[in-house]
Amino acid sequence: MSGLPASLRIPDGPEKLSLPHKNLPVSELIAFTLPPQRKSTVYPDPADYLSELPPTVETFKITEMVVPPSIVVKNLGRAILMDSDRYPLWLATVWSILERVREAKALWCAAVDPLHERLEKSTTSEAAAENIKASLAALKMLPWDGEVKGFRAGGSVENLTHWFTKDWLNTDHEDHLLELLAAELGISDGSTSCIQTTYFVLALAQAYENPTEYRNSR
Repeated sequence: MSGLPASLRIPDGPEKLSLPHKNLPVSELIAFTLPPQRKSTVYPDPADYLSELPPTVETFKITEMVVPPSIVVKNLGRAILMDSDRYPLWLATVWSILERVREAKALWCAAVDPLHERLEKSTTSEAAAENIKASLAALKMLPWDGEVKGFRAGGSVENLTHWFTKDWLNTDHEDHLLELLAAELGISDGSTSCIQTTYFVLALAQAYENPTEYRNSR
């Protein structure tokens, strides 16, 4: 947010404290209460919310403000005009952040809710219940935003929701598994043995199709 113009930066104070910190654990993000959001509007064009006049409202509670629909928020970057009141520019920044939080929360709720349901079922085995509890406990320490730490493959924290659902795994997930396998086998980066990433398979296919030209030295 430091790269934003001064008029779009959220001031220090209650307004900033009302937003979830990036290091907030996933379990707390799921319980975080977001301001209500309109589902539709008769003014879908963000320009309808803009005004060249100065704000008429400087003091208000962000948590009590009704957030415009996503289509407006995602394209809004200047002054907000709501009814006859004009709010400061940085409110657009707040709503943009809340949109990102709302999307992440929806992903994690969809991933975690079925786990709670399985815990309540009498047919869930004791071993499965322990695995579920261990997963939920890990979410109490996992920040909801940022990159996955501890893996060369990295990837966004949101990608971890795939492990809780039936969504297809992508190359980041597969590379994480390969790194865990290498660690269990005691294979380090400097070892004579190695486990290649999923990119190696793609490189082999490309080399097979065109053996005279390689994309890189590997």
